[in-house]
Amino acid sequence: MAPLRIVVLLTLLAGCGKQRVAPQIPWEPLDAGEVHARESGKPALVFVCAEWSVACRKLDDQAFTHPAVRAASQRFVTVRVDATDDEDPATAAARRRFDLVGLPTLLALDSLDGARGDLERIHTFVEPAELAARLDAAADRHDEALAAVRARMKAAKPRDDAPAWETDLAAARRDARAANKPLLVVSAHTWTEESMRMEGSTLAHPLVREVLERSFVVVRLEVDQPALAVEDAHGGERQRFPSGIAVETLVPALEQHARERVR
Repeated sequence: MAPLRIVVLLTLLAGCGKQRVAPQIPWEPLDAGEVHARESGKPALVFVCAEWSVACRKLDDQAFTHPAVRAASQRFVTVRVDATDDEDPATAAARRRFDLVGLPTLLALDSLDGARGDLERIHTFVEPAELAARLDAAADRHDEALAAVRARMKAAKPRDDAPAWETDLAAARRDARAANKPLLVVSAHTWTEESMRMEGSTLAHPLVREVLERSFVVVRLEVDQPALAVEDAHGGERQRFPSGIAVETLVPALEQHARERVR
């Protein structure tokens, strides 16, 4: 056999022994995903998994490598959370944050900034074609809802009056109980840039003002670290938002809390 033919044959045989690895979804860690989601405005796809889970491995090997699933995932910021170690505080935090009942959990969320309600929640292996369709449908729902909120933001009339917020937390909690309304606790510092941006832009938006005046009791506290927190009418914290949350994320979250008010 000619030397060249021998070389070609050996090359082909060597290639047969190598297993091609299909491309995976480019997952990000949670902290990086939060920044990416805030900057992009995309919904989030969160995969909480464990090394010991057969269904997690099956999703990895058969679903997330499928071209249709990878294409649908590009409409999301994709985040992977490793919950292998039950004793890891990060695992406990993920269980609380994402309300986990088992693994795997695949969550399509409007936002990682705190918008209420899942777009989709999956707890087991799903065939690639069905998974891609469900992810596309979830992304469509997000896009439609976001477009509706942005249209309301554009239509909201500017205001030049100052908001009437309470400043005594105990009194505000009493008022929330009496009115059977949730309480928004605005933690801010008068002279910090972050607080001024939160109060002067996000909370001053006329659509946010409209939602708060209609459905909330609002109290402002002078503190060093700016943040927003929603309490129910009995003082239990429902949700905490970062100070930099976008208006289009905050509005539907607040409206969801208003619908869930204690009766």
